[in-house]
Amino acid sequence: DAGQAPRAARRGRDTDDRFYRIYHASPDAILILRMTDAVVLDFNESFTRLFGFTREDAIGQAEPALGLWRSSRERDGVFDGL
Repeated sequence: DAGQAPRAARRGRDTDDRFYRIYHASPDAILILRMTDAVVLDFNESFTRLFGFTREDAIGQAEPALGLWRSSRERDGVFDGL
């Protein structure tokens, strides 16, 4: 049915818009990494407030280079469960 595709696309945009608003309004710091190499893909404003990084500082950088963890052992403990 020709009407199905536009409705599905609209629902997809609505879902994307909701996610975007929640992601950026969240009081929790959210960091999105590429799991294969831990490169920072995105983060929200709460992450910026907590850690002080600008988008220019962190996007495209390997997360370990940002020094977010007290030790590599602490970091590995979190990521080992994923």
